[in-house]
Amino acid sequence: SVSSNQQPDDSIVEMIKDTDAAPGQIVRQHRFLTSRFVLYQLCCLAVVGSLTFLSVLLWSDMGHGQASIDLLKDNKKYGLYFALLAGAVLILLYILDYFNPPHLEGRYMVISDGLCCGQFGKICSFTAFASIVAYLYLLANAYPTLPVVVTTFLSPVSVMALRRATMPSLPGRPQHLDGAKTLDDRINLIKLLSWEERDEQNFY
Repeated sequence: SVSSNQQPDDSIVEMIKDTDAAPGQIVRQHRFLTSRFVLYQLCCLAVVGSLTFLSVLLWSDMGHGQASIDLLKDNKKYGLYFALLAGAVLILLYILDYFNPPHLEGRYMVISDGLCCGQFGKICSFTAFASIVAYLYLLANAYPTLPVVVTTFLSPVSVMALRRATMPSLPGRPQHLDGAKTLDDRINLIKLLSWEERDEQNFY
C-alpha cells in the first residue's frame, strides 16, 4: 500500500482502471509488466554485482584486502561510538512508537502520516542501520572475517531496499476491507491487490 501523500503514476492507473479490458489494453498491460520485469532484473543484477565486486575489491588478496583490514583495525576505537549512536536512535524510535504505532493500526515502522515525521523516521532508522554496520566492520580486529560476512549480508538487504525504491506509486487504497464502503471501492481494491501481486511476482 502507498501513503495518501504520494502522487499516483498515471500510466499505472490506466493499466488497472477498467474492469473489462479490451484486447488492445491487455496487450499494453502485458508489455508494461514485461518492461518492469526487465527493469527489475537489470537493477537487481547491478546491485548484487556491485556488492560482489566490492567484496572482492575490499576483502580479498586480489584487491586491497590486507590494507582494508588494517584500516579497520587502526580505527577500532570508533566502534563504541557507533554502537552508542545506534542504541540511542533505536531507543528514541521505540519511545516514539515507530515500530508498531498504536495510533496507526495495521501499520509498522512509521511515526505518523505527516511528511516531516515520515522522513524523520526513515532518517533515524537508516542512521541506526548504518551505525550497526559500521560497528560490525570495526570489529575486524577480533573477527577478521566479519567484514566479508557483513558485505555478503548487505546483498539481500540491498535487494529489499531496491524493491522499496522501485515500487510503483499506486493510488491510495484502504488499509482494511472495512475502508471500502461501496461495491466499486471493493472492486477497485481487488484489482489493485491483483496488480500489486503481479508486479511483486515480476520483481522476485
